[in-house]
Order: sequence, then C-alpha cells, then structure tokens
Amino acid sequence: MQKLLFLIKKDRLLIIIIVLLGSVLRFSGLGTQSIWLDEAVSINFASKPISQVITAEVNYPPLYYLCLHFWIDLFGKSEVSIRLLSAILGILSIFLIYRISILLFNPTIGLLSAFILSVSPFHIYYSQEARMYSLITFLTMCSIYTFLLAIHKKKFTFWLIYIISTMLVIYTHYFGFLIILAQGLFLLFNWKLERNNFYRWIISQAVLFILFIPWFRILLYAIPEGGRPWLTDFNPVVRVGYVFFTFSIGYSAIIMNAIQKLHFSRTLLSNLEVFLPSILIFISLIFIGLKNSFKNKRSSLFLILYLIVPIGLAVIISLKLPLLSERYLIISLPPYYIFLALGLGYIRKGTMRRFQFILFGGYLVLVGFSLFNYYSNPNFGKEQWREVSKYIEKNIHQKDIICFHKPYISIPFNYYFKGRNKEYKLPEGTISDKEDFTVKLRNDLTKYEKIWLIISHNYDTKNYYHDFFNKIFTKISEKMFPKNNGIEVYLFQID
Repeated sequence: MQKLLFLIKKDRLLIIIIVLLGSVLRFSGLGTQSIWLDEAVSINFASKPISQVITAEVNYPPLYYLCLHFWIDLFGKSEVSIRLLSAILGILSIFLIYRISILLFNPTIGLLSAFILSVSPFHIYYSQEARMYSLITFLTMCSIYTFLLAIHKKKFTFWLIYIISTMLVIYTHYFGFLIILAQGLFLLFNWKLERNNFYRWIISQAVLFILFIPWFRILLYAIPEGGRPWLTDFNPVVRVGYVFFTFSIGYSAIIMNAIQKLHFSRTLLSNLEVFLPSILIFISLIFIGLKNSFKNKRSSLFLILYLIVPIGLAVIISLKLPLLSERYLIISLPPYYIFLALGLGYIRKGTMRRFQFILFGGYLVLVGFSLFNYYSNPNFGKEQWREVSKYIEKNIHQKDIICFHKPYISIPFNYYFKGRNKEYKLPEGTISDKEDFTVKLRNDLTKYEKIWLIISHNYDTKNYYHDFFNKIFTKISEKMFPKNNGIEVYLFQID
C-alpha cells in the first residue's frame, strides 16, 4: 500500500512538472512574433457586436470568435493578450491527454504522452496563435474523455457532459464531426459489448443534431466556398506524410517562414538531413507503439480509429475539396502522441529497450532543434506585419497612398499601422482592360506623389500587379519581409 501511495504521489509530481514545462514553453515569447493575416482576421471578427460575430465567418462555426470577443473585452487586443487564450487551452490539453492515456492504458503512458505534447513544436505553435486550433484540440479531447467515461461508467451525467463537450466541438470546427464518427465506429466494432452504449450514443447524436440546427443554414452556405488556394500540393500521400512530419517536429525544424509552407514537398526534399532521420525515428516509434498497443485490444482499436478516421475521411474529402491541412487535422494529434508514448513506454529491458533509448534521444534532438529554431530564428514563423508597418511609417509621406493587391491584406497591416494615409482599392484578380484602368488610376492619383504596393498571400496574380505598376510608374524601392521570401513592399513614384 505504501509503495502504491508513493507511485501515485510520484506521478502527480511528474505531471505537475510536465504541465509547468509546457506552460513555460507556451508563455515564452508569446508576443515576439507579429500578428499574421489569420490572427488579424480573428481579431477583426471577434471585435464586432455579438450579433455579427456569430455570422462573421461562414467557413468556421462561431464559438472561437465568441470566446475571443469576450476575451478581448477583458484583456485587450495586444499580441500577448489575444494569444493567451490559446496558450491556456494548450496547457490544459497537456493534463487532458494524460487523463485520456490513463483511461486507455496506464499512468506511464499518460506521463509520456503528456511530455510529448508539452514539448511538441507543432502544438506550441498553435498554442501561440489567435485561432481556433488550440480550442478544437482541447475540446475534442474533452469529447473523447467524457465519451470514454460515459461508456465505462454508464451514467446519465457523463452522457450529458459528453453531449455538452461535443456540441462545443462542432460549434468550433467542422472537422469535429470526424471525431464523432470515430466514436460511433468504435461502438459498432464492439457491438456485442457496447450495444446499449451505442443506443445511448445514437440518442446523444439526435440531441446534437437538434442543437446544431441553427447553424445548418450557414453550413450549407459555406460548403460551396470550396477548398483553400494555399493547399497547392494535392497528392494525398505527400500531404499525409507532411501532416505526420509536422505533427512530429513542427514547422520550425526545416521551414523558416510562412511562404515555404506552400511548397512543402520541395522543402522536405531539400532538407533530407532532417527529414530522413525524423522518418526513421517516428516510423520506428509508431511501429513499436502499434505492437505494444495490441496488448490492450479494445484501447488499441479506439486509438487507431481516433487517429485514422479523421485523416482518412479528410483524404476522401480532399479529392473534391482541397481541405487536407495539418492544422485542420490537429484533432488527430493526441492519438498520434499516445502512439509515440506507447513506442517508448512498455518494454522494460533487453536490446529493444536500448533501441528505444536511442530513438528517444534522437527524438529529443530533433524536437530540441525545432524548438531552438522556433524561439531564436528571426526569419522563421508568422508573417512580419509589425516590421512592414514600422518600415512604411518611417518612410511614408503625407502625399503617399497605399494599396494592397487584395483587400483583406490590409487587415493585419492596419492592426499595426498608425498613419493616416489613404488606401487605394485595386480590382479583384487581374484587370480586364488595362488601358481604361491605367487612365482611371492616373486620374485617381493626381493628388498623390508616391504609391506603396503591398503584396502577400499571392496565390493567383503572381507578378501581375508588380509588373503593371512597373510599366506605368517609376519604382523607387522594394523590400521583402523576411528577406528574399515574404511580404513584398514596393514604392513607386507617380510620374
């Protein structure tokens, strides 16, 4: 009994240390990087009146924006304050994966999976971003945890909590439905043992359907919006490989800035010194984890469905709509880390144990390198809108005008820019009649001496506007943030 109490106290102390480690990593440098486009959009939506917040963004349900709306009211709009919500949710997720792992396996796996999540560069990245990804990770784990408790305890209270947590999931991100399907498939595959729980689950889904009815109209409107233009590589095998690579050691192991994320297949191949060791280490850990998980077949089945169903369905969906993104699939991050923990946690002695120590050492080196890059490399990470605005504020004059190649690019710029210079709106896409537009442009700019052209997230027009301006105006300067690959800033003299 004394030994058992000692082990319990030891586990509690270790999980506290792990959570503290994860907290330090998520709070460190929270305001270092600039707000980027998506974060600025989050602030823009969340700052509206509540009635408008609810329908501000049709591509995502409104829960995160509602949470951020009240968060901003309390703590303001600084980089640190708006990211603090995600950081706190990321920290809570560390404890939650510990509890889920204990329910499925044992405290050792719980501690290992919590440690892996606490130092995960990928999870830290989204725990320091003012978007819904930290929230959806936390809420899907809440749904999973309460689901496991409900089918084990068979009490109405747990099913009620499950319904509430799952309702919050589907009001945060549409990919949350994929987690619900994984839960249902688990009950079906265990029909003999889980028949009554399956009926309870069906009833809970009926309740969730009723609760989601108010959003169905907006959901149907959002579907025709299609995929994302920044998902440029639609090879499912390559993209799924990239998903697991980023899950394993994050963006910062090899990717220095946001633009390079768009060309991940080329980026991976040009960084084989990091890519190949990571493949060997993580495939080995997953293989050992799969083998060890089958010692508990029921938990193993649940974990496999939790990991594979969302990713598999996302692949199928991506054949019609390009939505196979690693950040959407962050809902499958916890089971992946639990498998890694299983790869490290079961074998106690022998040659395989020594091999596990080698794998764990290699894992720590890769993760440590990625974290070092994340916190210290000034060229890595989010778009540098703070630097862009400071540069323009320093060099802009009263008779200068600013234009953006797309209207929404002005949102992150204006988060920082304190000047009062007017903005000129360019046509969406390319210009149908260049001669007419040239005449109109010159007439509109007669009161101005210079025009600033800012280009970012340029998926369709390429060099179109730069070349167009270069023909009708005189280019004075050009600069990119970060250097050579980032936000393009051009200054033209209006002749």
